[in-house]
Parts: sequence; structure tokens; C-alpha cells
Amino acid sequence: MFDSTSIEPDQQVLELLHFQSITIKIQPQSGVKSNARKQMGAKRAMIDPWPENTTSSWFDGYDWVVRLNPDVLVRDDTWLRETMLNESVDLIAVDYTYEWTGLHTDFYAFRPEKIDKRALRAELLRHPNAERHLGAALLPLRAANRTAWIPGAIRDGQTARVLGTHSPVIHWHELIGTCPNYHNATTGPGARKWW
Repeated sequence: MFDSTSIEPDQQVLELLHFQSITIKIQPQSGVKSNARKQMGAKRAMIDPWPENTTSSWFDGYDWVVRLNPDVLVRDDTWLRETMLNESVDLIAVDYTYEWTGLHTDFYAFRPEKIDKRALRAELLRHPNAERHLGAALLPLRAANRTAWIPGAIRDGQTARVLGTHSPVIHWHELIGTCPNYHNATTGPGARKWW
């Protein structure tokens, strides 16, 4: 597991997760506003793994990389695993387009060898928003129909929340308050009352 964060994570929590291997990179961000820090952290998660002037990356040897926030729950990995075996798919994402071509950055999966690291760097300063940055950088995969959209995912308006009783992935900031009943998530704004 790789993690890029602005604060040192609690070691006791990490031990409970039983990761076999974990690399944590602390991003010092003093004086940066909270939302800008979150946006930059999400963008750095796709920039730092490919250091400039080198051909190696953090993802060498991996067929797929899954990026998800702590408040994302993979309820059923069957569809994800099947889709990763499909050679015509290089990106798995939540359809997050409504007014611009953004990609939901709280959850996505990709084949690292198919990512254009130059595009990631080129788009970094053009977009203050992480979703727009990722959407612009990975537009070639979308244009080539190499993207699989999470089935059954329903957004809560224009916010970056993913709901849906049939979605294999759920992203909801109040998820912790619904556990262990998250498998019964409803769709739409009423999902706040999952229990």
C-alpha cells in the first residue's frame, strides 16, 4: 500500500489494518488552506509515483493500482475483479461528468503502464481541482473507450458522493455512522438515513 498524506498517520491504526507492505510519504503543507491541501494531496497521489527524469515508478510490477479514500467502501469486488481481467479496460472510474470532464478522485483503478505521466504533470497547474486534473490527464483513455464505469453508482447531486443499492463501491462522508449497515444503502439524498 502507498499513502501520501499531510500528517503522520497513527501507527496503531496502521497495525490494525495488517498491510504486508506500506509506504507513506508525508507532504508538508503548512500555511495551505484545508481544501487546497486536500486537492493537492489528491493530485500528488498521481504525480509522485512517477518521479521526473526516471523510468521507474512506485507502481513497477503492479498490473493494477486502486486509489481510494478512507471513506470509500468496496462492498463487492466481483465486478471490479472481472473488469480488471478485461484486456480492453485500462481505467475503472465513477462517472462524475456533469458540467466538465472530471473524474471522481476518491475512487478509481488503473493500469499503471497505460498512464501518460507527462499529461499528469502538464495538467497539474492548469487545474486547481483534483477531479478536473485527473479528468484532463486521463482523457485519452476515455476517448479511446478504455474506461469502465462503476455500474449502479448514483451521485448525490453534484457532490463527489457515490451511492446506489447496486453499486459495488460506496463513497459517503458519513459512512462511519452507518456501519455495519452499509450494505443496505439506499439511493439518492435519502441515503443519509441508511438505517
